[in-house]
Amino acid sequence: MAAILTSTAIGSSWATIGILFPVVTASITTMETHPIPFELYEVPLLLPTLGAVVSGAVVGDQLSPMSDSSVVVTASTQCIHADHIQSQFTYGLPIILCTCIAYGLSGWIAIWNPFLAVIIPLTTSGLIATLYFVLRNRYSRYNLATKATLS
Repeated sequence: MAAILTSTAIGSSWATIGILFPVVTASITTMETHPIPFELYEVPLLLPTLGAVVSGAVVGDQLSPMSDSSVVVTASTQCIHADHIQSQFTYGLPIILCTCIAYGLSGWIAIWNPFLAVIIPLTTSGLIATLYFVLRNRYSRYNLATKATLS
């Protein structure tokens, strides 16, 4: 969540990753009390936490009205900037929900089995996102209006 807020505020996913990676790495290794250098299997929560930072930074960048990609898209397509940002929330909010669930599962499972900590959250978030977008397209206003005019 901190990565989403930071990336939305500054409008850059790479800057957010650059800011939060050292903070997250230091805090996770301090909590695990392993001396540096350490083996990756000794700190099972490091990779899920870094993954959460990356995904939060990317989603925050997509939702940011100050992001360079949002500004370039609205300038090149000549659409209203506020409409573009509003349309990004349609895709961004379900992804935030899916990644929160996936990384919550990953952090909980990583303590027992690092392999399952990757597989289970990926399949869970993939299924939730697929279900959301299939139901969203099935019950969209466009499809309902098209069916009403055809019948």
